[in-house]
Amino acid sequence: MPGEWRTKALGDVALFEMGQAPSSRFVSDSGHGYPFLQGNAEFGARSPASRLVCSQPTKLSQVNDVLISVRAPVGEVNVSDRAYAIGRGLAAIRFTHLTPDFGWHAVRFAAPELDRVAQGSTFAAIGKTELARLQIPSPPLPEQRRIAAILDTLDRTIEGTQRVIEKLQATRQGLLHDLLTRGLDERGQLRDPERNPEQFKETELGRVPVGWRELRLSDISTHITKGATPTTFGRKWADSGVLFLRSECVKDNEFSLSGAEFIDVVTHTIMGRSVVMPGDILMTITGYIGRSCVYPTGLGDANINQHIARVRVVHPDALPKFVSWQLQDIRQKNRLERDLTGLAYPQISLEQVRDIPVFLPRLDEQKRISSALDAAKKQVTQEEERLAKLQALKRGLMEDLLTGRVRVAVADAGVTTKEMHV
Repeated sequence: MPGEWRTKALGDVALFEMGQAPSSRFVSDSGHGYPFLQGNAEFGARSPASRLVCSQPTKLSQVNDVLISVRAPVGEVNVSDRAYAIGRGLAAIRFTHLTPDFGWHAVRFAAPELDRVAQGSTFAAIGKTELARLQIPSPPLPEQRRIAAILDTLDRTIEGTQRVIEKLQATRQGLLHDLLTRGLDERGQLRDPERNPEQFKETELGRVPVGWRELRLSDISTHITKGATPTTFGRKWADSGVLFLRSECVKDNEFSLSGAEFIDVVTHTIMGRSVVMPGDILMTITGYIGRSCVYPTGLGDANINQHIARVRVVHPDALPKFVSWQLQDIRQKNRLERDLTGLAYPQISLEQVRDIPVFLPRLDEQKRISSALDAAKKQVTQEEERLAKLQALKRGLMEDLLTGRVRVAVADAGVTTKEMHV
């Protein structure tokens, strides 16, 4: 740490307002009063969005206080953009010897230590004593301002990218609905049910073009089955070999190696009923049901666990990617969820998977629709990759700037992209 920097206890540079639960008769979801926060459930990217109000609060935060959760999960932080009534799940940190903007970043950087302290108790929580002992950096005032300005600029870039992703996802969902209910004609245009109602028909899922064939997943597929774990057969995991896929590998029309493990060739042979080949559709059938994707080429055969169904499309007029996109239709998911009422752990049977309705336009239309949806998906993926890079940059910058490992120039107040390495 630079010679002119200091590490100080949070209690030496700030005051605390420990939250306290108000009487329930003063808390409601409408009426007059202060916005009320019991814990971090309504924290946002920087500031919270409360749903409740408290007419007679016991404890209040002030503008620019850092709000920190002191009960599980310990250490989550937000900035108080107004006065909030705070319950016992939160504390408000009010800086007296650090600038509020720098203090916000310093507490975010140091807060993981609070979570480690909390894990030593029966119920994960901290009090004023643990909060006051938290060690945070305290550089000279000009550097505080400069560091905060750099990190704030990067935060705004991250938040802007998150908003772009949200808009693209909403646009893609609307496009998915339009394409799977209206299709694309020979000119690549959406059919119009208002102008040309005769071009549409009603089905159990709603309106689709009249030329689309209505079938069941079992009509176009073979090998609709699920997997198991190697331990079922008395086998063990391997350090390398054949991929073994978990439900985490199946995103919404996107395959991921996250959560994948390995089994040896012998185990792969024993578990033959769950072998997955490139082009097979993978669909989650427990937990968050209905996610699906096509297993890609280039990874060889694989195996799946019991939480995934394998669907091998064999119909000559069915494109696996198009079928997988159909499984993402909200109407399909709503249909499956209607049968889940009362289940503690959501799951669907293979019989339900086989009974899923599918609609087949001509192959050329399936390709046009799939290409349009793939392009929309690619836009989202590109922004998500950019967001991941920005978040990694932010973590690195916080480590560099808040330890003094990298010093900042303080001659002017501007922030350049060169300094941010974006």
